[in-house]
Amino acid sequence: RHIRVVYNATTESSVIIKPVLGIDLAVNNNRSQDNVASLGKGVKVEIFWKNNNPVKVTDAVIEVKLKGGVLDKYSLYASGGGFYRSIDNTIAWDKTGSRELASIDPGAQGIVSFSFSPVALGIDAARLVKNPQIIFEVRAHARRISETSDIEDITTFATRSVKFETDLRMFARALYFTGPFHNTGPIPPQADRETAYTISLSARNSSNNVSNALAKTTLPIYMKWLGKVYPDGEGITYNENSREVTWNIGRISSGVTRDASFQVSLLPSISQINSAPFLTGDISLSGTDDFTKTEVSDKKAALTTYISSDPQFSPNDANVVN
Repeated sequence: RHIRVVYNATTESSVIIKPVLGIDLAVNNNRSQDNVASLGKGVKVEIFWKNNNPVKVTDAVIEVKLKGGVLDKYSLYASGGGFYRSIDNTIAWDKTGSRELASIDPGAQGIVSFSFSPVALGIDAARLVKNPQIIFEVRAHARRISETSDIEDITTFATRSVKFETDLRMFARALYFTGPFHNTGPIPPQADRETAYTISLSARNSSNNVSNALAKTTLPIYMKWLGKVYPDGEGITYNENSREVTWNIGRISSGVTRDASFQVSLLPSISQINSAPFLTGDISLSGTDDFTKTEVSDKKAALTTYISSDPQFSPNDANVVN
């Protein structure tokens, strides 16, 4: 054992003091520092204010400056008497529009809010905006009378951001007359005779890089996997037990479209005469948005022998005949 002597020691304490005029923000009911919004949905921002001072404060002003090139200025709406100054993208609330800000008693609190939508960010947008986000810089200013009866200016700051998810879409077509494979068999399909079809898939991405992208579908019991994939190396596999077709796409950069096709055959039964049988099940696409760190996905309905995407298709080519 060793005996040691402590010659000197000090202890320091820290006191966390609430700001005199406290403010907090919620983006779509979420008070996190960073927030994520889905495309096609508006964004609502609430600003909660409270007087943490033992005396009243007066002439409060709350200002929010919005930064980011994806704000649709024409969609912005400020509640509670807020005024949107479009020249510098700032919203302001003061006692002229919100009378409760003129004089705030100790412990009093309230809410102001605004809402907006981003500019078009989908795959059909006129321009590509990579990693779109908007940052809110909030400044709350008020006055109070000090212990020496002097008027003091008090200011509180807060920031939040909202990131927008990428638009990841799946497009699917069934083809016979066109595509990378030579399809054979009767058109319209005939009971008890085999007809080959091409299933063509496209994964389109808009603003943010996507990783671990995966597309899946299943083949009905009467469908046959022919083992042909185009282009080579696109990672399309078939599981005979589950009848599941999987396209392991991997990474899809922003603004990029990935395409792949595979060939299947239909052997219809007489029970399917006068109907357009399903060639696949529903087709799903999922992946991770690298910017927002969220999962994005899309789904398309099952494909049938009504192959209207094929330019040479006629409606009479769809239903099974005897």
